[in-house]
Amino acid sequence: MTTSLQRNEPTWPFLLVLIALFILSVTSPRAWRVVERPDPPIPGDNQSTFAEADRPPRVERRQNLATTSPALPPPLASTESLPAAQRSSRNEGALQPAEVQHQVAADMAHGPSLLQFPPDPEREAPCLESIPDERPMAGLAEETHVTGAPNSEDLALHADPSPSEHGHGNTMEAQDGSSDVPPQHGLWTPPTSLLAMLEPFAQREETRGWVSEVREKINELGQDFEAGKNVLPVLQEIYALAQQSSSIQTQLDPQPDLAADFRQVRYALIRRLSLWKAIQLAGGLQAELATTQNGDWARLEKTLNAVEHRLGTGSTAQAWREFLNIEPVKTLVQSESPSEAERQLTELAARTLERIDDHTFTEDQQALLDEQPLAEYVAELRFWAAPAVQAASLLQRVENFESKATNSAAEPLVRAYHRLARSSQDRARWLARCLDLLYRNANVRIAITEELLNRLAPERPADERPVADVILNRPVYGSSYAETKVGFRLIPDPLRARVALTVRGHVTSLTYANAGPATIWNDGCAEYVAEKDVEITPHGLVASPAVIDVQNSVRIRDVATTLDSIPVLGFLTQEVARQQAVRQRLEASEEARWKVAAQALREIENETETQFSRLNQRWREEVLAPLRRFHLAPTWLGAQTTEDRIVLRVRLAAPFQPGGHTLRPFAPADALASCQIHQSAINNFLQRLGLEGKTYTVAELQSKLREKLHLPEDDSREENPHADARITFASRDAARVEFVQGKLIITLAVAELSSPPNRWQDFQVRALYRPEIHNDRIQFIREGVVQLVGPMDMRSQIALRSVFSRTFSKDKPWEVSPGFLQRHENLTDLTVTQLVLEDGWLGFAVGRRPAMAATQRGDDHSRH
Repeated sequence: MTTSLQRNEPTWPFLLVLIALFILSVTSPRAWRVVERPDPPIPGDNQSTFAEADRPPRVERRQNLATTSPALPPPLASTESLPAAQRSSRNEGALQPAEVQHQVAADMAHGPSLLQFPPDPEREAPCLESIPDERPMAGLAEETHVTGAPNSEDLALHADPSPSEHGHGNTMEAQDGSSDVPPQHGLWTPPTSLLAMLEPFAQREETRGWVSEVREKINELGQDFEAGKNVLPVLQEIYALAQQSSSIQTQLDPQPDLAADFRQVRYALIRRLSLWKAIQLAGGLQAELATTQNGDWARLEKTLNAVEHRLGTGSTAQAWREFLNIEPVKTLVQSESPSEAERQLTELAARTLERIDDHTFTEDQQALLDEQPLAEYVAELRFWAAPAVQAASLLQRVENFESKATNSAAEPLVRAYHRLARSSQDRARWLARCLDLLYRNANVRIAITEELLNRLAPERPADERPVADVILNRPVYGSSYAETKVGFRLIPDPLRARVALTVRGHVTSLTYANAGPATIWNDGCAEYVAEKDVEITPHGLVASPAVIDVQNSVRIRDVATTLDSIPVLGFLTQEVARQQAVRQRLEASEEARWKVAAQALREIENETETQFSRLNQRWREEVLAPLRRFHLAPTWLGAQTTEDRIVLRVRLAAPFQPGGHTLRPFAPADALASCQIHQSAINNFLQRLGLEGKTYTVAELQSKLREKLHLPEDDSREENPHADARITFASRDAARVEFVQGKLIITLAVAELSSPPNRWQDFQVRALYRPEIHNDRIQFIREGVVQLVGPMDMRSQIALRSVFSRTFSKDKPWEVSPGFLQRHENLTDLTVTQLVLEDGWLGFAVGRRPAMAATQRGDDHSRH
């Protein structure tokens, strides 16, 4: 393990992948192509559906449809496939990607008791790179209107402080690991992590009174929730306190660290306000939501029919039906015994999802699953596989995640989201939306300016070529000289990332044409501007055909005829030829303009198609393919284009993993590019390594990490004295990272480490790293000693610290470099101008070097 973690650093290749996402997301195209339907995956033996002993008697006649899929059949013929342009991104739950793109500041409820509901911790307008001194509370908490979602008035009309709907489905305690949540004496779960965040501000004069009032109102809220009262009036009072905090924020802004902590407190309070109100509108803490009675059988049947239509016929299609258990699910949908069908569908859905979530799909297989019919079917299965949701238990799990922020704490919460999102209850779907926006938000945010794009634009050399053409049915010969400049222009759009590829050309020509006995020499000059509208999508670039505008002029330079040697006649012949050329000049110029436009468009389309295809290949191979291997295909949560920059927001997470939930750090206003990565993106990746509960020797662990991460073989001849040691990782959160207070904290949870004759059990290893910027590169250097947490004596502490100090070596910093700064000559004046780690986020920005930035500001000032 020492050599593997020391040399290969599996965490940081993923950061490099994210930086590649930053570069390629603004330059990579999407190849819209027709592909054959991929071969279906083969489930393992442990993924088969109903075991024979567990199979209910009434479905025995369908037994052959619920067994393990056969060996891979050959791919379907191309006639069985659909155009890729008809595909859509995976639909998780009832929420569409477009529903989280449109951002407006609005109120969640009706009337005067308004609570604002944030889709993202901060306004995503890229021009707001810092919070203004007097920014209203709406700047921190915004609502996204959902197409087709219930409006707040409907929710308020149907909301009852006491539970109005009780189903008989399983509660969350039955299946989602409630044993790891501390038991509560009542329905109310206090926001312990929020109260802990308030504690330091209770000692300060500026905030003491405000903290006291917030605490008092939270206690009152808990009592009202327990009593089943309508808590909306108390929530409105807490919201008024949240609004008052903006003035306190202004007072604290001169102290940056304190102001940042208070900003997180404000947003933590807003998260609770949004959740508490959603729970109240859903029926209070006693409500049981999304029971099996709330399943939409008609929608499930419609989805099944759509999947069957999409799969078509053939051996491969049948294998996919067996893999997805289409026939058994269809039989249950058509059953005349709903209660028995509900029970069996829950078990069948869980087994099918286990098969899907544990399988590694090829690119084409994943593309098929991402298509709308199959994505809808998987979302339906997630509803039936999860237990019913009790509001009090949901609140308990939210607070557990707020306190721990680990993947294991997030899983029950995300399972509840999938259940609520597909319920037929409006209030359940609204609560799912709240969970999605608060705890499954973007964990990667990228912003890039028009200036940086233009710096990266390729330079085109001047082009001199011969001319051999036909104008007005007359052959034309000569030469031309063309100068071309390529640039980018952002197209403002609040919902999409759009950029225009601009090509400006200047063409001069010296030509001659024979017109009977006359030869006419012309000087030509043409200028054109061509633009190609390009949209950045989750799959790459979608380009529209280029359009062009050409301005052309032709001047007659000289005329000669075969009769020039004859006095008078030669002169007259020249004049006749010149007058005829003048009369046809406009027509000839128009034809030349059209030909210049046609040639320029042809060259632009050919060249961009080639470049886009090449970049698209890199995008698929270097970004999407590695992420899909770990079920971390990027989920597009929003894009925005202003006059000077593009902002992209992405979630990297498997279906049951969390996203970002805290306020991100703000990049400097003069940054040319910035990227923020939430620790959940890294932890989601680490969890997908599958280390939990597994036992390896150090050599086996090395081999596994190389295979999973596609790392090169270690060519070092240094022997590892611990190669035969065996390590058993903990069953939960085996490896995770945290970004807090300017430090990177890496934690390994070990169930057992044995190196005969020694054995150690149940301990954690923690290493702290501080970030530094050195020669335009980001480095992480270990700080202090490796910490060991667990029951062990001093001798064990010394032995283990020696082992893990080699793993997390001080002498070998981890390096992350924005490599494009060194590769491009137009970026030599740029450097990393920001590197922050706070509140679960790693943020960095690229801008001008300080001295150059000061010079630039001085030049700007002098011009004004």
